Amino acid sequence: MSRFLKKLTWLVLFPFLLLYASLEVMLRNIPNDYSFKSKWLQTNGKQIKVLVLGSSTGYYGVNPRFLSVKAFNASHVYQNPKYDLFILEKFISSMDSLQYIILPVTYHSLFYSLETSGENWRTKNYSIHYGLQGNRFDPKLNLAFYDHTLLSIFKRIFGYYINGQNEINCSAQGFGTSYLLEKRSPQWEGEGGIKAKAHSALFDEEDYAENLMMLERIAELCKERRIRLIMVFAPAWITYVESIDPELLKLDLIKCKDISKKYGNVSFINMLNDSRFTYDDFYDVNHLNEFGSEKFTLAIDSIMNSYPLTD
Repeated sequence: MSRFLKKLTWLVLFPFLLLYASLEVMLRNIPNDYSFKSKWLQTNGKQIKVLVLGSSTGYYGVNPRFLSVKAFNASHVYQNPKYDLFILEKFISSMDSLQYIILPVTYHSLFYSLETSGENWRTKNYSIHYGLQGNRFDPKLNLAFYDHTLLSIFKRIFGYYINGQNEINCSAQGFGTSYLLEKRSPQWEGEGGIKAKAHSALFDEEDYAENLMMLERIAELCKERRIRLIMVFAPAWITYVESIDPELLKLDLIKCKDISKKYGNVSFINMLNDSRFTYDDFYDVNHLNEFGSEKFTLAIDSIMNSYPLTD
Protein backbone atom coordinates (compact mmCIF):
# COMPACT_ATOMS: atom_id res chain seq x y z
CA MET A 1 0.00 0.00 0.00
CA SER A 2 2.84 2.33 0.87
CA ARG A 3 4.45 1.81 -2.56
CA PHE A 4 1.09 2.33 -4.26
CA LEU A 5 0.52 5.62 -2.42
CA LYS A 6 3.98 6.85 -3.39
CA LYS A 7 3.30 6.11 -7.04
CA LEU A 8 -0.12 7.74 -6.84
CA THR A 9 1.35 10.83 -5.20
CA TRP A 10 4.01 11.04 -7.88
CA LEU A 11 1.43 10.67 -10.66
CA VAL A 12 -0.67 13.46 -9.12
CA LEU A 13 2.26 15.82 -8.51
CA PHE A 14 4.15 15.23 -11.76
CA PRO A 15 1.86 17.36 -14.00
CA PHE A 16 2.11 20.27 -11.55
CA LEU A 17 5.88 19.96 -11.31
CA LEU A 18 6.11 19.87 -15.08
CA LEU A 19 3.86 22.93 -15.34
CA TYR A 20 5.92 24.97 -12.89
CA ALA A 21 9.19 23.87 -14.46
CA SER A 22 7.89 25.03 -17.84
CA LEU A 23 6.69 28.32 -16.39
CA GLU A 24 10.06 28.85 -14.68
CA VAL A 25 11.94 28.41 -17.95
CA MET A 26 9.56 30.73 -19.80
CA LEU A 27 9.79 33.43 -17.13
CA ARG A 28 13.59 33.28 -17.04
CA ASN A 29 13.71 33.87 -20.79
CA ILE A 30 11.64 37.06 -20.72
CA PRO A 31 14.22 39.84 -21.23
CA ASN A 32 14.41 42.30 -18.32
CA ASP A 33 16.83 44.92 -17.02
CA TYR A 34 18.86 42.37 -15.09
CA SER A 35 19.32 39.91 -17.95
CA PHE A 36 19.97 42.76 -20.39
CA LYS A 37 22.65 44.41 -18.25
CA SER A 38 24.35 41.16 -17.36
CA LYS A 39 24.60 40.10 -21.02
CA TRP A 40 25.67 43.58 -22.09
CA LEU A 41 28.53 43.65 -19.58
CA GLN A 42 29.66 40.17 -20.60
CA THR A 43 29.77 41.19 -24.25
CA ASN A 44 30.78 44.86 -24.14
CA GLY A 45 32.37 45.47 -20.74
CA LYS A 46 35.88 45.71 -22.18
CA GLN A 47 34.88 48.77 -24.22
CA ILE A 48 33.68 51.10 -21.47
CA LYS A 49 35.70 53.65 -19.55
CA VAL A 50 32.93 54.55 -17.09
CA LEU A 51 30.67 52.24 -15.08
CA VAL A 52 27.68 53.57 -13.16
CA LEU A 53 26.55 51.66 -10.08
CA GLY A 54 24.03 52.31 -7.31
CA SER A 55 20.30 52.17 -6.73
CA SER A 56 17.35 53.97 -8.35
CA THR A 57 19.12 57.32 -7.98
CA GLY A 58 21.82 56.10 -10.35
CA TYR A 59 19.37 54.19 -12.53
CA TYR A 60 17.21 57.26 -13.18
CA GLY A 61 19.84 59.92 -12.51
CA VAL A 62 22.98 59.16 -14.53
CA ASN A 63 22.47 58.98 -18.27
CA PRO A 64 25.59 57.69 -20.10
CA ARG A 65 24.40 59.54 -23.20
CA PHE A 66 25.64 62.78 -21.63
CA LEU A 67 29.05 61.55 -20.54
CA SER A 68 31.99 62.47 -22.72
CA VAL A 69 33.37 58.93 -22.93
CA LYS A 70 31.86 55.48 -23.45
CA ALA A 71 29.90 54.44 -20.36
CA PHE A 72 27.27 52.00 -19.15
CA ASN A 73 24.76 52.22 -16.31
CA ALA A 74 24.72 48.98 -14.27
CA SER A 75 22.56 50.29 -11.43
CA HIS A 76 19.23 48.77 -10.43
CA VAL A 77 16.36 49.89 -8.23
CA TYR A 78 17.17 49.19 -4.54
CA GLN A 79 20.66 47.95 -5.42
CA ASN A 80 22.79 48.43 -2.31
CA PRO A 81 26.62 48.29 -2.03
CA LYS A 82 26.68 44.51 -1.57
CA TYR A 83 25.32 44.05 -5.08
CA ASP A 84 27.37 46.93 -6.48
CA LEU A 85 30.45 45.08 -5.26
CA PHE A 86 29.22 41.77 -6.64
CA ILE A 87 28.70 43.23 -10.14
CA LEU A 88 32.07 44.97 -10.02
CA GLU A 89 33.92 41.85 -8.89
CA LYS A 90 32.19 39.72 -11.52
CA PHE A 91 33.08 41.89 -14.50
CA ILE A 92 36.10 44.01 -13.57
CA SER A 93 38.69 41.51 -14.80
CA SER A 94 37.36 41.89 -18.34
CA MET A 95 37.01 45.69 -18.17
CA ASP A 96 40.44 46.56 -19.50
CA SER A 97 39.51 50.15 -20.32
CA LEU A 98 37.62 51.00 -17.13
CA GLN A 99 38.91 54.15 -15.48
CA TYR A 100 35.94 55.59 -13.58
CA ILE A 101 33.14 54.30 -11.42
CA ILE A 102 30.28 56.66 -10.65
CA LEU A 103 28.38 55.73 -7.50
CA PRO A 104 25.47 57.99 -6.50
CA VAL A 105 24.71 57.90 -2.78
CA THR A 106 21.43 58.88 -1.16
CA TYR A 107 20.27 59.63 2.37
CA HIS A 108 19.00 56.08 2.88
CA SER A 109 21.01 53.96 0.42
CA LEU A 110 23.29 52.69 3.21
CA PHE A 111 20.50 52.03 5.71
CA TYR A 112 19.14 48.67 4.57
CA SER A 113 19.85 45.17 3.33
CA LEU A 114 18.06 44.20 0.13
CA GLU A 115 17.34 40.73 1.53
CA THR A 116 15.30 42.09 4.44
CA SER A 117 13.73 45.06 2.67
CA GLY A 118 10.28 45.33 1.15
CA GLU A 119 11.96 44.84 -2.23
CA ASN A 120 13.60 41.51 -1.32
CA TRP A 121 11.95 39.84 -4.33
CA ARG A 122 14.66 41.53 -6.41
CA THR A 123 17.39 39.34 -4.90
CA LYS A 124 16.52 36.40 -7.15
CA ASN A 125 17.37 38.46 -10.23
CA TYR A 126 21.02 38.53 -9.20
CA SER A 127 21.02 34.75 -8.82
CA ILE A 128 19.10 34.03 -12.02
CA HIS A 129 20.61 36.62 -14.36
CA TYR A 130 24.00 37.52 -12.84
CA GLY A 131 24.90 34.09 -11.46
CA LEU A 132 25.22 35.13 -7.82
CA GLN A 133 25.81 31.97 -5.77
CA GLY A 134 23.53 32.45 -2.78
CA ASN A 135 21.48 29.90 -0.90
CA ARG A 136 20.49 27.42 -3.60
CA PHE A 137 17.80 25.94 -1.37
CA ASP A 138 16.01 29.25 -0.78
CA PRO A 139 13.22 29.54 -3.40
CA LYS A 140 12.90 33.30 -3.14
CA LEU A 141 16.55 33.63 -4.18
CA ASN A 142 16.39 31.22 -7.07
CA LEU A 143 12.92 30.84 -8.60
CA ALA A 144 11.51 33.34 -11.09
CA PHE A 145 7.92 32.43 -10.27
CA TYR A 146 8.39 32.81 -6.51
CA ASP A 147 5.95 35.30 -4.93
CA HIS A 148 3.88 35.51 -8.14
CA THR A 149 0.32 34.33 -8.58
CA LEU A 150 -0.51 32.06 -11.49
CA LEU A 151 -2.55 34.89 -12.99
CA SER A 152 0.38 37.33 -12.95
CA ILE A 153 2.69 34.62 -14.33
CA PHE A 154 0.39 33.90 -17.26
CA LYS A 155 -0.04 37.64 -17.92
CA ARG A 156 3.74 38.06 -18.18
CA ILE A 157 4.12 35.00 -20.38
CA PHE A 158 1.23 36.05 -22.63
CA GLY A 159 2.62 39.60 -22.80
CA TYR A 160 6.01 38.46 -24.03
CA TYR A 161 5.41 35.28 -26.03
CA ILE A 162 2.16 36.44 -27.65
CA ASN A 163 2.43 40.23 -27.75
CA GLY A 164 6.22 40.59 -27.80
CA GLN A 165 6.33 42.82 -24.71
CA ASN A 166 9.64 42.42 -22.89
CA GLU A 167 10.38 43.79 -19.42
CA ILE A 168 13.38 45.95 -20.27
CA ASN A 169 12.75 49.47 -18.96
CA CYS A 170 16.12 51.04 -19.66
CA SER A 171 17.96 52.53 -22.62
CA ALA A 172 20.62 50.72 -24.61
CA GLN A 173 23.15 52.23 -22.17
CA GLY A 174 21.29 51.03 -19.07
CA PHE A 175 19.59 54.31 -18.09
CA GLY A 176 16.05 54.14 -16.64
CA THR A 177 13.68 55.90 -19.03
CA SER A 178 10.32 55.94 -17.23
CA TYR A 179 10.75 58.85 -14.80
CA LEU A 180 9.50 61.60 -17.08
CA LEU A 181 8.34 65.09 -16.11
CA GLU A 182 5.05 64.59 -17.94
CA LYS A 183 4.30 61.55 -15.75
CA ARG A 184 5.02 63.29 -12.44
CA SER A 185 2.27 63.17 -9.83
CA PRO A 186 0.54 66.52 -9.19
CA GLN A 187 0.99 65.88 -5.44
CA TRP A 188 4.69 65.02 -5.66
CA GLU A 189 5.95 67.86 -3.44
CA GLY A 190 3.69 66.85 -0.57
CA GLU A 191 5.28 63.40 -0.40
CA GLY A 192 8.56 64.78 0.95
CA GLY A 193 7.82 64.31 4.64
CA ILE A 194 6.23 60.88 4.18
CA LYS A 195 9.13 59.52 2.12
CA ALA A 196 11.81 61.01 4.36
CA LYS A 197 10.29 59.45 7.48
CA ALA A 198 9.88 56.10 5.74
CA HIS A 199 13.52 56.19 4.64
CA SER A 200 14.69 57.16 8.14
CA ALA A 201 12.79 54.17 9.54
CA LEU A 202 14.90 51.84 7.34
CA PHE A 203 18.04 52.59 9.33
CA ASP A 204 19.63 49.48 10.79
CA GLU A 205 23.01 49.64 12.50
CA GLU A 206 24.18 46.22 11.31
CA ASP A 207 23.10 46.88 7.72
CA TYR A 208 24.74 50.31 7.85
CA ALA A 209 28.04 48.84 9.03
CA GLU A 210 27.91 46.15 6.34
CA ASN A 211 27.17 48.68 3.60
CA LEU A 212 30.08 50.85 4.70
CA MET A 213 32.33 47.79 4.62
CA MET A 214 31.14 47.04 1.07
CA LEU A 215 31.86 50.64 0.05
CA GLU A 216 35.39 50.32 1.39
CA ARG A 217 35.91 47.08 -0.51
CA ILE A 218 34.75 48.82 -3.68
CA ALA A 219 37.22 51.63 -2.98
CA GLU A 220 40.04 49.13 -2.36
CA LEU A 221 39.28 47.22 -5.55
CA CYS A 222 39.26 50.44 -7.52
CA LYS A 223 42.58 51.44 -5.97
CA GLU A 224 44.13 48.12 -6.99
CA ARG A 225 42.97 48.71 -10.55
CA ARG A 226 43.88 52.43 -10.60
CA ILE A 227 40.24 53.37 -11.11
CA ARG A 228 38.81 56.68 -9.90
CA LEU A 229 35.71 56.14 -7.72
CA ILE A 230 33.38 59.14 -7.73
CA MET A 231 30.74 59.03 -5.00
CA VAL A 232 28.04 61.68 -5.43
CA PHE A 233 25.37 62.53 -2.88
CA ALA A 234 22.44 63.04 -5.22
CA PRO A 235 20.11 66.07 -5.18
CA ALA A 236 16.69 65.90 -3.54
CA TRP A 237 13.76 68.30 -3.34
CA ILE A 238 13.43 70.70 -0.41
CA THR A 239 10.33 69.08 1.15
CA TYR A 240 12.28 65.84 1.44
CA VAL A 241 15.54 67.39 2.65
CA GLU A 242 13.75 69.37 5.37
CA SER A 243 12.18 66.18 6.75
CA ILE A 244 15.16 63.83 6.94
CA ASP A 245 16.85 63.07 10.25
CA PRO A 246 19.73 65.59 10.54
CA GLU A 247 21.82 63.24 12.68
CA LEU A 248 21.54 60.39 10.18
CA LEU A 249 22.36 62.77 7.34
CA LYS A 250 25.39 64.03 9.25
CA LEU A 251 26.50 60.43 9.78
CA ASP A 252 26.15 59.72 6.05
CA LEU A 253 28.24 62.71 5.07
CA ILE A 254 30.94 62.01 7.65
CA LYS A 255 31.30 58.36 6.60
CA CYS A 256 31.46 59.18 2.89
CA LYS A 257 34.03 61.90 3.52
CA ASP A 258 36.07 59.51 5.67
CA ILE A 259 36.23 56.99 2.82
CA SER A 260 37.31 59.68 0.35
CA LYS A 261 40.06 60.79 2.74
CA LYS A 262 41.23 57.24 3.38
CA TYR A 263 41.54 56.33 -0.30
CA GLY A 264 43.35 58.71 -2.62
CA ASN A 265 41.44 57.38 -5.64
CA VAL A 266 38.03 58.30 -4.18
CA SER A 267 36.21 61.60 -4.62
CA PHE A 268 33.05 62.54 -2.73
CA ILE A 269 30.78 65.37 -3.87
CA ASN A 270 27.68 66.51 -2.01
CA MET A 271 24.92 67.74 -4.34
CA LEU A 272 22.01 67.18 -1.96
CA ASN A 273 21.14 70.90 -1.80
CA ASP A 274 22.68 71.92 -5.12
CA SER A 275 20.89 75.07 -6.32
CA ARG A 276 21.32 74.09 -9.97
CA PHE A 277 18.45 71.61 -9.59
CA THR A 278 15.08 73.29 -9.72
CA TYR A 279 11.37 72.42 -9.62
CA ASP A 280 11.21 71.01 -13.15
CA ASP A 281 14.26 68.77 -12.69
CA PHE A 282 12.53 66.32 -10.35
CA TYR A 283 10.27 63.36 -10.97
CA ASP A 284 9.53 62.99 -7.27
CA VAL A 285 11.11 64.30 -4.08
CA ASN A 286 14.20 62.08 -4.28
CA HIS A 287 14.52 61.24 -7.98
CA LEU A 288 15.36 63.34 -11.01
CA ASN A 289 13.42 63.33 -14.28
CA GLU A 290 14.91 63.33 -17.78
CA PHE A 291 15.89 67.00 -17.58
CA GLY A 292 17.36 66.75 -14.10
CA SER A 293 19.29 63.60 -15.02
CA GLU A 294 20.88 65.38 -17.98
CA LYS A 295 21.97 68.20 -15.70
CA PHE A 296 23.20 65.76 -13.04
CA THR A 297 25.17 63.69 -15.56
CA LEU A 298 26.80 66.76 -17.11
CA ALA A 299 27.83 67.95 -13.66
CA ILE A 300 29.39 64.55 -12.94
CA ASP A 301 31.09 64.60 -16.33
CA SER A 302 32.67 67.93 -15.45
CA ILE A 303 33.94 66.48 -12.17
CA MET A 304 35.17 63.37 -13.94
CA ASN A 305 37.09 65.42 -16.47
CA SER A 306 39.06 67.06 -13.68
CA TYR A 307 40.76 63.65 -13.45
CA PRO A 308 41.81 63.20 -17.11
CA LEU A 309 41.62 59.77 -18.67
CA THR A 310 44.85 58.13 -19.67
CA ASP A 311 45.25 55.80 -22.63
